[in-house]
Amino acid sequence: MEVIAADAIGKLPDRNAAEAVQRVQGVAVARYHDEADQATVRGTPFAWTSALFNGNRLPSANVLGNRSFVLDVVPSELIQFVQVSKAITPDMDGDAIGGSINFITRTAPAKKTLSVSGAGGYNTFSQDGTYNASIVYGDRFFKKKLGVLLSGAIWDRQWVEILLM
Repeated sequence: MEVIAADAIGKLPDRNAAEAVQRVQGVAVARYHDEADQATVRGTPFAWTSALFNGNRLPSANVLGNRSFVLDVVPSELIQFVQVSKAITPDMDGDAIGGSINFITRTAPAKKTLSVSGAGGYNTFSQDGTYNASIVYGDRFFKKKLGVLLSGAIWDRQWVEILLM
């Protein structure tokens, strides 16, 4: 089993969960408009990889009707660490033929935390500016009994379609 932690994820400009997990050896991603959206282990079909969040199976929301999962909706700021298992063990689901990816989400911190990040750029093909920003706020209330972790992310996706004739 290989693990990638939040501090390693935060050092790189990964926007979503699929881009964060691509840093693990043996994990490949599918890209849509140059943004990672699906992940697979050991080069097997995407439907053969099991996705878990905090150890619970992630249901497929794929409109194509297969079992692959879409990870581009999960911001990388919400991930504490990622566990990638490349071999089937008895405690895993039987359909994880290629392997299993378990995303452990962040929990409310012991102290009040606020993290803000932003970036901008310019796309020469579309001649337009691009931006992305994220904010994460966490705190505990009622003698540390109730914790909250709020996250928001936005990014401008500038896709340029090039038609060659």
